Amino acid sequence: MRDYWWTKYGWATHGSKLQTQLYVNRQPEALTANVLEALPALREREPSLEWVVPLEKPNSAAVKAFSEPRDGRMLAALEQSQLSEELASFWPARGPVWDALAICRFSDGTRGALLAEGKNYPREMYSGGTDAGKTGSPAALKSRQQIERAVAWVQGSLGLTLDPKRWLPFARGGEGIMPLPRVTSAALAA
Repeated sequence: MRDYWWTKYGWATHGSKLQTQLYVNRQPEALTANVLEALPALREREPSLEWVVPLEKPNSAAVKAFSEPRDGRMLAALEQSQLSEELASFWPARGPVWDALAICRFSDGTRGALLAEGKNYPREMYSGGTDAGKTGSPAALKSRQQIERAVAWVQGSLGLTLDPKRWLPFARGGEGIMPLPRVTSAALAA
């Protein structure tokens, strides 16, 4: 892989990861404007968005530059640690790693979370899906069932036909798309 001068400062080499890092750290207003344009229901609530991941200069010395936390650390970055038990019951441990996280602050005093996944081109959406359950171990099968239940819950919440296996190619355990409406709706109510 080619080495670029900016990588010695922790920046990604190329692709959607670099683009996301650049937008969060150099153009957060433009990123916020584009996100709100794409999400009219969120825009209607007139939030202020504070991008908290991935930061070139994190607010804590314990956090590495450009880190993309998952599970409890993700919730801590979003100031939503109180949701850790609910997240653990909703999705298996070592859940997705999101490219960008923002805290949404609303004028009525409530707050929520925005979890974003950067993609450079449409084919990036197709990853081959989750490997959960492929080993056949009881723990792996339990994780697979938990993911299927979570996807079915999201489908039901959105009024879609329940067919979790249809969406498993998008549900990746290590990174990527994870349905979080249950946790997000709880966060919005916090």
